[in-house]
Amino acid sequence: MENLEKDLKLTITQTHQNDWEKTPRMSEVQITGKTIDELYAKVFREHDNRYKYCSGSSFEFHDEGHKKAYYEWISDVNNYANNGGDMW
Repeated sequence: MENLEKDLKLTITQTHQNDWEKTPRMSEVQITGKTIDELYAKVFREHDNRYKYCSGSSFEFHDEGHKKAYYEWISDVNNYANNGGDMW
């Protein structure tokens, strides 16, 4: 039987810039997941939480709909804590 499930996808732009660099390094990153929870968990673990204390690193969603939905999703303390968010 053929797998008819399609992965959900979203694209972000990841930006990194050290103090000594004149221009930032930017890359487009496509993130996939089977569910919206899996998709947003990957964004949080691999891009948001990983670089939260790095002032020269940031990311932006290409789709404003995902941006709003992601920040609503991550505001749920269970989603935040279950994906490695700092709870102290």
